[in-house]
Amino acid sequence: MATDDESQSSRPRRMRLPLTGSRLGRLIIGLNLLGLAVIIVGALVLNEFRQGLIDARVDSLRTQSDLISYVLVEGATVGEPEPALNVEKAVELLQLLDIPRSERARLYDGQGRILADTDVIADKVMVRPLPPARGRGFNPLQYFWPAGRREAAREAA
Repeated sequence: MATDDESQSSRPRRMRLPLTGSRLGRLIIGLNLLGLAVIIVGALVLNEFRQGLIDARVDSLRTQSDLISYVLVEGATVGEPEPALNVEKAVELLQLLDIPRSERARLYDGQGRILADTDVIADKVMVRPLPPARGRGFNPLQYFWPAGRREAAREAA
């Protein structure tokens, strides 16, 4: 009869990794590594996408600044041999361009002094006529209680 040592040696031994004890354990580790890989790849893709959006915004602002400078050169520059900037006309053109509030354009002279700033010139006061004044019998509570509404309707009729 064979001893226990001989019966164990005749059976093929499987090498097991210490972390992969069972099939369920291997599945859990594999899914966790897959989730980690998805997060890392997603972060890298979003970083590239964000950089593309930033580059597109910079290109858009550069194009807008080129357009503004072209309009100012064509519309607010006077003098043929040595051109000079007509400041009043330049301010008027900057107002007409309707630059969004999220963006700001400044116009400087040759010595670095500021001539125009869209944050300053965009502060416009809207002027419109007021509606006609209400009579002395106006009761603001009439708009909150149904009885007051009925009484106001009777008075108006």
